[in-house]
Amino acid sequence: MVKKPNKIKAIIVSAGNGKRVGGDLPKQYLKIDGIPILAKTIQRFHEVDIIDEVIVVISQKHQKYFDKFILPIIQKKVVIILGGKTRRESVYEGLKHTDLGDLVLIHDGARPFITYELIIKIIN
Repeated sequence: MVKKPNKIKAIIVSAGNGKRVGGDLPKQYLKIDGIPILAKTIQRFHEVDIIDEVIVVISQKHQKYFDKFILPIIQKKVVIILGGKTRRESVYEGLKHTDLGDLVLIHDGARPFITYELIIKIIN
């Protein structure tokens, strides 16, 4: 028998600099239809009611931008964590805010096209 997780948490890793894209902002802050990609990604996970907590890992360098342009768009609470120097370190920082027994989903903040159905399938 599979034990039910304590909580379901999503970690959205978004602390990268996106240097390959070029420009002043990392790709997760670029806009699609006037909305930053990261905001669209966060909204996807907020659509899934069985997710108890969304943890967003960002770079300290971009926190002011996040606070000004992302927070006003998203409708629900998120936990904001500062990332590390590498993706691995950023994932670790996010994992430190989970508990043993939690089911944890890890997703890239610059990938906004994940569907509700796929998130549910992964959880199941």
